[in-house]
Amino acid sequence: MKPHFCSSADLKANQLVCYYFKNTGLFDCSCNFREILSKGELGVFESKIGHYAAMYRNNKVLLRLALGNYMRVEPGLVEFDHGSAKPKVKSSIVTDFNISHSGNNLAVVIACSGNTGVDLEFVREIKYRQKIAARLFSYNEQLMLAACKYDSKEFIRLWTMKEAAVKCSGHGMYENSSFYDLSSPEFKYKNQRLAMNILVREIDNGFISMAYTAAIESVIYSCFDFKSGYNRREDLALV
Repeated sequence: MKPHFCSSADLKANQLVCYYFKNTGLFDCSCNFREILSKGELGVFESKIGHYAAMYRNNKVLLRLALGNYMRVEPGLVEFDHGSAKPKVKSSIVTDFNISHSGNNLAVVIACSGNTGVDLEFVREIKYRQKIAARLFSYNEQLMLAACKYDSKEFIRLWTMKEAAVKCSGHGMYENSSFYDLSSPEFKYKNQRLAMNILVREIDNGFISMAYTAAIESVIYSCFDFKSGYNRREDLALV
C-alpha cells in the first residue's frame, strides 16, 4: 500500500493538510529518489551514512511527494526558497509548509493561506524539565507545569505547542520561546495577543501540534504506517 496524498483541487481554501508518516525507515524509494531530490539534497544525502542517510532521503522524498501532489506538479519540480530563516516553497498555491520528525516518524503540514508550523514529539522521560522550563517557558507556563509537578506528558504536550507556534512565526526556539505564553486560550507574544491558533492531536504515545494563522475551518489529517500499511484520512472540524 502507498500513502494517499491530497491535491489542492480536492480541498477548500480554508483547510489545512497534515500528514503523519509512521516508520518512514521502511519507505522504499530507492528506485527513483535521484529523480526526485535536487542536486543540493543529493549532496547532503551522500554526505550522511547508514540510517541517517536513509532517514534524510526518505523524509525529503515524502515532503516532495506531499507538496508536489498538493501543487499538482512532479515532486522533482518543487522549488524551495531558502532566503529566510524558514524555508518556503515557490508556489502560488502553497503559502507555507512545515515539517517535524521524531525517530522514524514524520509530520508534514501544508497551508494554502497564512503561515503554519508543526511539532511531533513522543512522551518520554526528560531530565531537568524544571530547568528547561525556566529557560524556555513563560512564567505562567511554568506555574501551569508546576501545578502538575512537571508531569512528562503535560511537559511534552506544551513543548509541541510552543515549538509549533515558534516555527509558525519563523522565530528560533531557543531565542524567542520564553516570549510566547500559551498558558491560556488567548495566546500571547511579548504580552500582546497572538493572531494564531494551535490544534493538538494526540497520537500513539505522543502529540502533533499544528499552529496556523489563517481562518481555518478544518484540518485534513492523514496517517500512514509503512510497517502495517495502515492508512486513514480524517476531516477534523474546528469549532
